[in-house]
Amino acid sequence: MTQKKDWRNYSKVAFTSMEPLVSLWKTGCPDTVRAITKIYYELVFSSGNNTTGLVSEEAFQNHISGKKTDNDDDHILSPQFVARMIMDEADYYFSNYEAFEKVFNLCRQTIKVTSKENHELRQLTTNDRSVYQIKIPTVGKYHYLGIKLMLKKGRTIDTCLFISKDQSDKIIDIPECLTKYESQFVVGV
Repeated sequence: MTQKKDWRNYSKVAFTSMEPLVSLWKTGCPDTVRAITKIYYELVFSSGNNTTGLVSEEAFQNHISGKKTDNDDDHILSPQFVARMIMDEADYYFSNYEAFEKVFNLCRQTIKVTSKENHELRQLTTNDRSVYQIKIPTVGKYHYLGIKLMLKKGRTIDTCLFISKDQSDKIIDIPECLTKYESQFVVGV
């Protein structure tokens, strides 16, 4: 019998791996920054998804028409960007493991979207090694792209309710500290 993985173990590894790298982070070397954020990214992805039950309308249509393989799980928060926030605010996150673990778990949140939608969502950020830019803050990215979200009811995907923009803001857990941190990188479209 295979034992279910415990995402908290991955969070602890991320915490203990990244904390000693703060001095390297402060050098601002683009290769170092990318390497450090990839540590966090890999550990979030390896820890498993925290499925929200949200699905885009198009992904729902793919599912019911037998095209499930055309769908992806979109991590609502960008783990590499969250890693930037953690490292830039290292004094807080590495002295408060509970806050670190909470944001790690939030990075595991996923929404089922189409592969095309997932690609469009990824295009909302630019990272050319030395400059990081965000076209739309996380809190508004689905609405901006016109991705209509539905919430699964029960254990089947067959019964869904449409979620309005106002409702999705309440259902999707996006920490206010992330929205505030993102503001320095938003360039608009």
